[in-house]
Amino acid sequence: MPSRCMILTGLLTLLAPNAAPSGRPIGEDSPSGVTIEIEACSVGLTEAGRSARYQEVLIYKGRTDAAGAIADLALHRGSDVASRFVALDDLEACIRNWRLGANSQLHIAFTVGTSLGVWTIDVSPSEGPRVVVRLPR
Repeated sequence: MPSRCMILTGLLTLLAPNAAPSGRPIGEDSPSGVTIEIEACSVGLTEAGRSARYQEVLIYKGRTDAAGAIADLALHRGSDVASRFVALDDLEACIRNWRLGANSQLHIAFTVGTSLGVWTIDVSPSEGPRVVVRLPR
């Protein structure tokens, strides 16, 4: 299956990869019966992060349950200093509100840095489309 990428900036409900826009009313199920819901995240720097020069890609692993809700989420790879500079609790709380494909393993890369103009959250589920959320700074 070809890789698909969706770029999001805001609170959006997206249709599954096989669901073409059809002018359906908001809230009506897509033809495939799958809806992906992503809430825009507000992730800030800590006080120490506001005065630091820092850049990193943090890797989270997780999974969704039968309803597509985030069932597990854990930091898999990242430095010990990340939480000193970035409000990771805000990021994790936001991701836990997302609804993705059912019963999927998740690989999430969070690119963050004090000198970056845009942070990104790149979600690669084992089932369904890849999703990229851009967080302008």
